[in-house]
Amino acid sequence: DKIRNGRGGRTTSPPLYLIDFIDLSCFLKDRISEKAAELYRSGHSLSEISQALEISQSASRDHAVRGGATLR
Repeated sequence: DKIRNGRGGRTTSPPLYLIDFIDLSCFLKDRISEKAAELYRSGHSLSEISQALEISQSASRDHAVRGGATLR
């Protein structure tokens, strides 16, 4: 049976429920840390990293350290 999608159209997909979503924030934080550390090790400044990753400078520092970079 078909379900209305709110715009008058019909869809065969069942409605989504909150339980259908997976929290990916921990995976994203790990990936940001890896990328920040990689960029820092390749010579980029914390300011450049914060701009590239669209995060604050303090967050770029925290992520670089969490990703294994030694601050210079």
